[in-house]
Amino acid sequence: MIRRLFRVSVAMAVLCGLGNVTATHASTLWYKGDPNGGGAYSNNVPLPLEPRALIFEDFVVPEDSSWHVSDIWSNNILSFGSGLGEFLNTNQANWSIRTNMSEQSEGTVLFGGTDAASYMTNGYWGPDTTYPVYKVLVSGLSIDLAPGHYWLQVSPVAPEPNPTSPTDMSLVTTLGTNSVGQVPGVDESPLWGPNGLPGSSEYFRRLSPSNRFSMGIAGTTTAIPEPSTVSLLAVSVASGLAFVRRKRPSGLNADL
Repeated sequence: MIRRLFRVSVAMAVLCGLGNVTATHASTLWYKGDPNGGGAYSNNVPLPLEPRALIFEDFVVPEDSSWHVSDIWSNNILSFGSGLGEFLNTNQANWSIRTNMSEQSEGTVLFGGTDAASYMTNGYWGPDTTYPVYKVLVSGLSIDLAPGHYWLQVSPVAPEPNPTSPTDMSLVTTLGTNSVGQVPGVDESPLWGPNGLPGSSEYFRRLSPSNRFSMGIAGTTTAIPEPSTVSLLAVSVASGLAFVRRKRPSGLNADL
C-alpha cells in the first residue's frame, strides 16, 4: 500500500510537469515572408566554391522552446547569364547557420555545408515578371537549436563557364506577407557579402532594414518547461518520500 502511494505521488508529479510541455509537431518554424515582386540581390556560389555574394538574414529561437531543423530554403530568381540549366545541373546549395555576425565579422559557423538541393517554381515572379521565382530547398537536415539569435544563408551553387558573363541567381525581397515566427529577428538588418574589396573595413555590407529577404526554416519545436514546473516535480517527489517514511511500520524493511 505504501509503495503504491509513493508511485502515485511520482506519477502525478510527472503528469503535472508534462502538462506544460507542448507536443512536438512538424511545421514552418520561421519564414520571412512571400516574395513581393520587388528587389533582388545576388545570392550564389559559383564553382569552384568561392563565395561571390551571400545574403544572411537573422532569426530568433524563442526562450521557451527548442527547435529541431529539417529543412531550410531561400526564394531566388535567375538574374542573368546563360541559363537556369547550370544550376539544375549542380542541384546544390551552399548554406550555413551562424551566430555573432556583424559587418566586421563572419561570425561563428555552427552548421553548414554544400548539399543537394531542389529548385522548384512556386508561382511568384521577380521584379519585372520576366523571371520566375525558384524555391531552393535543402532538406533532410538534423539540427538542434537552443533558444538564441542566429543568422541563416541558403545560396544556389552553379558552374562558372564564362567569366565575362557569369550566371547569377538573386534572392528576392519580401514585405513580410504570411511571415512566421519572430520577424525580423531582433531587428537586425540583413548582411550581404563577403565584399572582398581591398582596403575595406567591412567584411559584410549592412543592407537597409527595408530590405527583407524571402527565406525559411521548417522542422519541429518543443516547449521548454518553466522552472516552476521543475520545482513542482521536485517538491511532489520529496513529499511522496516524506509520506512513505512517516507511514513505514517500525519493522518494515528499508527497501521499498
